[in-house]
Amino acid sequence: LAPSREDFVAMQPPEAPSTWAVGTAYPENNLIILLSPRTLKGSGTRIEETFRHEFTHLALHQAVNGRRIPHWLNEGFVMLKCRQWTLEWTYVLVRGVLTDSLLSLDELEYGFPSDRFRAQMAYAQSFSAVNYIKEDLGAESLARFIEGLANGLDTDMALRVAAGLRLSELERAWIQKLKRRYSWIPVVTSVFSLWFLASVLFLISYWRKRRRAKRLLRQWEIEEALDDYSPDIRQ
Repeated sequence: LAPSREDFVAMQPPEAPSTWAVGTAYPENNLIILLSPRTLKGSGTRIEETFRHEFTHLALHQAVNGRRIPHWLNEGFVMLKCRQWTLEWTYVLVRGVLTDSLLSLDELEYGFPSDRFRAQMAYAQSFSAVNYIKEDLGAESLARFIEGLANGLDTDMALRVAAGLRLSELERAWIQKLKRRYSWIPVVTSVFSLWFLASVLFLISYWRKRRRAKRLLRQWEIEEALDDYSPDIRQ
């Protein structure tokens, strides 16, 4: 547990973490290094969540018998298990789709970019790719994929054994799904669409007000007719 940012960096193995990191895990050494909660006070970061994230890295390392796994699978699996997906991550993913700035899984095989913007994209994509395997190919496929890596298969072969897909085929299907899911956003948020929606809402509101006015007018007519009616009452 590092009491300061300087101590946190100094405690790392030779390669220092990115300046924005608050926790690191080194499964080969069974080691987790966290920045002190006192240093993080007021930042909105919860040290318990950070610890859970890093501990899951150690557990996954044990599950694959210490063999190397793709960095995107490592981080995506941990985010999935720790339930760390939030609306903010969705915004990052949408931005990547709409600006055509998604990273390939090959780029995320051995590590993530040091640039914070691209690193955020890498984390969002990693979760999305692992979640795609789990949700679209089945949880058993994800388990078999990890088991294949534990048995010494490379990424492509482990995926083929687990789900019958090459990595390139998986990536293509996953990216197509992302584009189908998020490519409608510019259409919905375009100026024309917003004006069209406003017009529809105005017409609906006008129709409801007119209907209410007719109903109220009819009620007044009935009340007026009752007031004018004087029955001849005889004893």
